[in-house]
Amino acid sequence: AFGRPPTVMTFDGGHLECTALPSPPSPIFLVIVDLCASKDTSIILADLQKAYPRTEGMLYEGVRKLFGEVNEEVTTEAIDALKDGDARRLGQLMTSAQQQFDRYAAPACPAQLQA
Repeated sequence: AFGRPPTVMTFDGGHLECTALPSPPSPIFLVIVDLCASKDTSIILADLQKAYPRTEGMLYEGVRKLFGEVNEEVTTEAIDALKDGDARRLGQLMTSAQQQFDRYAAPACPAQLQA
């Protein structure tokens, strides 16, 4: 949507900010795979939305942690990896992000997110 430079999109309530990053010093190649899994995004989003604004319980605290501090930490490190052209680190962060999603989000929507 924004062309070649990597772009960071920051959402905070009703606020949206887009910031272009400098291109990495060397190309970073990504392989995107569609596993042809059948998931219902509407159900997933509705289940995750139940954590907001402050639904009680460890399950929903985990969802808020995932989309708050965990997301901010991984995203900040990924931005640094992109700026440095560190594809290996970026891949490690993508793996970590998926593990955190599986840990905190999957239990909130087991019908759609459990393997």
